[in-house]
Amino acid sequence: METVSPEALKVADEVYISRYLASYQNRTRGTYQRVLFDWLRFCIGADLHILEADRVVIEQWANALGRRLRPGSVATRLVPVCGFYRWAHQEGLLAVDVAAHVRRPHRPRRSNLRWLSRQQATDLLAASRQAGPPADVLVHLLLLNGLRLGETLAARIEHLEEVDDRTVLLLPDRKMGVMDRVSLPAETITLLPGCIRTRHRGRILDGLKAPRVYALLDALSDSTGLEFRARPHMLRATFVTLALDAGIPARDIIASAGWVSREMLEYYDRAHASIRRNASHSLATYLTEK
Repeated sequence: METVSPEALKVADEVYISRYLASYQNRTRGTYQRVLFDWLRFCIGADLHILEADRVVIEQWANALGRRLRPGSVATRLVPVCGFYRWAHQEGLLAVDVAAHVRRPHRPRRSNLRWLSRQQATDLLAASRQAGPPADVLVHLLLLNGLRLGETLAARIEHLEEVDDRTVLLLPDRKMGVMDRVSLPAETITLLPGCIRTRHRGRILDGLKAPRVYALLDALSDSTGLEFRARPHMLRATFVTLALDAGIPARDIIASAGWVSREMLEYYDRAHASIRRNASHSLATYLTEK
């Protein structure tokens, strides 16, 4: 095959990437674009147009990623790449979907995240209220509302609205646009003025960035006597776990967490079930009963 200049490859293939990404919005579009440009650089290094790559080349790229990333991260990056080739096939740009049978890294079937006990969660919420803004609103949005960290930091004042006598927060950048409106409980609502003050626009947690989030959670972990450091996704896992313990219907938890199906709920629940709902305890009781 005749060698093509990297610049020629880049210009031609960026058009296809732009067309593929046209239907995506906001954060998803940005994330997919970064991954696809990384994939494009790999193709350029192999003197290939992006539509000339096949399953073998995609798996070679995935293997290269695997030398510096965890399997789950590699699998996540394969999503937009494989999606691109499915789109290219549907658009008639390729005779077949060359990525249809790409082998993907094994992902664990259950979450390995820790979660807080009911008492630990209660103590952390109380400590956050005592600490005041922005720690109080931060912890309530993560733990009591189950938001992702990105959703929490991006939450905006102008996206608060009243619906059926409830305060609702719009999350326009929520993954896949699923369940992008969440109803905030009274406990969270009463804390909002401390962060919002007299502002009418802008981020609720104005100026708060990830490093400060971790510093606040470190301080709260110490003040509540946790033997580990609370982390944003751990608080989301706690939201799911304690909601299950509270008997909240699965569909309500799925809606609140912003998932499209039960798959992620079951992913979180497997770790919880293996410890909290292990059948051996009930069997031991049954066998010792007279």
